[in-house]
Amino acid sequence: MSHDLHNPLMALSGFLELASDSPEMAHAPHAAAALGRAESAAERMTALVSDLLEFARIGGAQPRRGAVDMQRICGESLEDLSALVRSTHAVVSIDAPIRPIGDPTLLRALIQNLVANALKFTAAAGTTPRIDVRGDDLVGGWRLTVDDNGPGVPVERRDRMFELMERGASSAVEGLGIGLATCRRIVQAHGGRIGIDDSPAGGTRVWVTLPGGAAQYGPAPRADVRAQSRSKGGTYTGSRSR
Repeated sequence: MSHDLHNPLMALSGFLELASDSPEMAHAPHAAAALGRAESAAERMTALVSDLLEFARIGGAQPRRGAVDMQRICGESLEDLSALVRSTHAVVSIDAPIRPIGDPTLLRALIQNLVANALKFTAAAGTTPRIDVRGDDLVGGWRLTVDDNGPGVPVERRDRMFELMERGASSAVEGLGIGLATCRRIVQAHGGRIGIDDSPAGGTRVWVTLPGGAAQYGPAPRADVRAQSRSKGGTYTGSRSR
């Protein structure tokens, strides 16, 4: 599937580049800006497909290792989900000033899957999504949590939700039930754990713990400048470090 995706992605990138270079764009700054965002999204998608293909080749056992700026990774994931955020009128907050050791592409795929699930299932329940993504340093590792205000997951179904082709209860949400299975595989490849609990917001909390020595790279600086970008129908609030 990764191989098959490369050709249409290359065609998409090529047409976007042609459109961006068109002389008409000089008189259409909003369209030019939109095309620029589309080009960036296509580039990230190409990199994601390539890295996921490599991940599949090695069986998920050997992700790249390095300090990952989780605040930046979360922001990139929200950029890719901006259309879904707008359409659901969601409010998404991010406070993840940590640098876990891992593969940046795979960890971005992890966050993107978790946030997309939270958005889709909360909206399908008729609730305006409020998603809170947090990252914290632990002794000997890190923790990521994604909280939502959706319908929640019954205790007896929580372990099953990470199985391949297992879907949530809402038939209004499209998908094949691969996202959480992929998340579990990514987390396990990093030697970590993933699970589901009740959220303080009244919905679902998906938590991830990743092992490692935070002292090796030092904790990321706590964010002290609030950055907020608004688009019609949705809000993203994040923290920007100095």
